Amino acid sequence: MPISRRAFLRNGTSALAAYPAMLALGMLRSAPAHAFELEGSGDNKHVLILGAGLAGMAAAYELQKLGYRCTILEARQRAGGRVFSVRKGSTNKETDAPLQTAAFDDGQYFNAGPSRIPHHHELTMHYCKELGVPLQVYNNINEAAYYFAEGNGMLSNKKVRVREIHSDVRGYTAEMLAKAIDQGQLDAGLTKEDTQKIIEFLRAEGGLDIDKLYKASDRRGFIEHPGAGDKAGRIADPHRLSDIISSGLMDPDFYNVAEYAYELQMTMFQAVGGMDTIAKAFEGKVGTAIKFGCQVTAIHNQPEGVKVTYKDNGGEKQITADLCICTIPLPVLSNIDHNFSSDVSRAIDFVPYMQTCKIGLQFKRRFWEEDEQIYGGITHTNNELAQIFYPSYDYLGKKGILIGFYNFNERAKRWATWILCNVSSWRWTKAV
Repeated sequence: MPISRRAFLRNGTSALAAYPAMLALGMLRSAPAHAFELEGSGDNKHVLILGAGLAGMAAAYELQKLGYRCTILEARQRAGGRVFSVRKGSTNKETDAPLQTAAFDDGQYFNAGPSRIPHHHELTMHYCKELGVPLQVYNNINEAAYYFAEGNGMLSNKKVRVREIHSDVRGYTAEMLAKAIDQGQLDAGLTKEDTQKIIEFLRAEGGLDIDKLYKASDRRGFIEHPGAGDKAGRIADPHRLSDIISSGLMDPDFYNVAEYAYELQMTMFQAVGGMDTIAKAFEGKVGTAIKFGCQVTAIHNQPEGVKVTYKDNGGEKQITADLCICTIPLPVLSNIDHNFSSDVSRAIDFVPYMQTCKIGLQFKRRFWEEDEQIYGGITHTNNELAQIFYPSYDYLGKKGILIGFYNFNERAKRWATWILCNVSSWRWTKAV
């Protein structure tokens, strides 16, 4: 059945899966790795930019190089948009909720918005280089982190190292495939030499023995670690495949994870000191053009130029410009009075955004490093927490902030509602 682009985007099962598909369909352009090298002259024409997120500030940054006069209207009292690193004294005001103020210790922070930069996001990498924002590796994949499945299986309700499940499932899968090849049950048109090469690969990939059986290996970890002298180490026995399955550890909460999604493959990066340093670098270039606390209420194209109505502390005001660039999130833009074409208006109304919820917890000691030897990475669960993120910075520090949960869609909506109704300020944990 044919499907429209809009239906494809609305019904897609994953934003991560949609991204490379949109690139392949020509719906998105790949980001350039070089400077724009734009030509022409703005001749002091006035460009009004709505929103001081990275897109808005980047637009102003490039346009000012060409001689355009830019004004940026930002509803919040800070620049950066979704790029928000929560620190001591950070504030945030949600609709119908009290002002929230973070009380983390000095030097502690977590990225409430984007926290990872994929290596193929070339435009972001370019701007970090051009603006002098130092980057460091973000450890997105860590075999030492855990899976935790609530349920009734033998492995349920207990923490299991990621490496154990990965190694065991890979081993059992390789064993089954090797047996199928031995019994001639693969109709793949393979020569004897081909099948032998596949068998050799499966033995190496799955850790199979000479009989092509999975018996576990040191890649899944030890009960007793090797050490000096005669301490060769003791390898843990593999989990039974039936226990892994019955405990839910082969369900989507655990198999659709970071090492496969294109957007999340290593190497990933983060801005040193918090992702908001990228926003601050842009603000350092275009900050004089930003008018904070300006809530846009109407956008109207005119025969010549554009007129925008907004509210600030002084009341309702209007501003005109030759051109306007709008970076306001579409769910917000859909509620703003405008005279866009009907097709554009319908498109704005029909684009969904994924709901997400994060909470940062400060601890007086980095117990995940000291007790569990987890340095960065993600613990996955099938409960309301969904994911626990460990910081990929300040290793071996005295204190630290981990993301206590990072969940999506309905779970995110439930938790965000509960938090806003029950917590008057961001809280933090001082003890394990």
